[in-house]
Amino acid sequence: DEEYVRGYCLWNISVNKKLKQEHCIQAGVDNVFNYTDPVFLPSVPGRLVYLSVQYRFNASSNKQIPKN
Repeated sequence: DEEYVRGYCLWNISVNKKLKQEHCIQAGVDNVFNYTDPVFLPSVPGRLVYLSVQYRFNASSNKQIPKN
């Protein structure tokens, strides 16, 4: 007798904002409604909340180096 996992849907949301040319911040939530099924889906851990900050060191230097 085969067993199947019932259908499910995971909702994720994220937003990001570019603060300057070289700065960006992002926040989000994966699995917004905290769906878990440890018996059949042990790899779905539940709700995950995250925040990230990105800084680009060379974002403003788009100049080409002249060839000699």
